[in-house]
Amino acid sequence: MSVATVLKRFTAPPPLNVGGGDLLTRMLATLGLLVLVVMTAPQAKVPYPVLKISLLIVAELGLVSMMLGLFLRSKTYFAGLQLFFGSLGILWLASRQMPWVGIAVGLLLVVVGVSEIVARRSRLNALFELSSWHVPLEEVAAAGAALEALPNGGTK
Repeated sequence: MSVATVLKRFTAPPPLNVGGGDLLTRMLATLGLLVLVVMTAPQAKVPYPVLKISLLIVAELGLVSMMLGLFLRSKTYFAGLQLFFGSLGILWLASRQMPWVGIAVGLLLVVVGVSEIVARRSRLNALFELSSWHVPLEEVAAAGAALEALPNGGTK
């Protein structure tokens, strides 16, 4: 696959491709990352060891989610990427005494997660030609009725 093909897939508007369990894992990952962002704020007064353990636990959950996405052929990899890199990025920035930059990074990932949940479109899913979107049963029934209306019932 050439670089031009990858760029074309990534920049083209993706079809509906987020649904089912993928949608649920994205919601939970976005909510979890939002909780971590709130915990990172200096006004929350969460002790650094507690924050560090929380961020590492969520990073581990992200790693497990990525492994599920890769080995079990489920589409939970985006939630895993979001949790893993988001929480480790926040941890690294918080350890460097830059919690506000970590909060900004976390909020950016939360915004990306929310936009993909609301739109049910994922550029990463489109890039890898994955889809967890399930067509509503009404559309399937309508398509079946249209096929049956064709001569020979839609067959040759």
